[in-house]
Amino acid sequence: MRKRDFAYDAQFDGYRCPGGQVLRYATTNRAGYREYKSDPAKCRLCPLIVATARAISAPLAAGPMTGPVRA
Repeated sequence: MRKRDFAYDAQFDGYRCPGGQVLRYATTNRAGYREYKSDPAKCRLCPLIVATARAISAPLAAGPMTGPVRA
């Protein structure tokens, strides 16, 4: 699984994982990139968690002031 497998969902201002859960906006880092994080309680039970953990070793990020970007 790759980061590109996570689709931006404008309705939630977050990324949707292949398992259907939304990774919500968490913060903007010092470089100006928006970071998105999942709900650990929901992800813990997901059968895709091993593949997902390999795909995202860091939070998803979006470009500064340009909207969502696939990292």
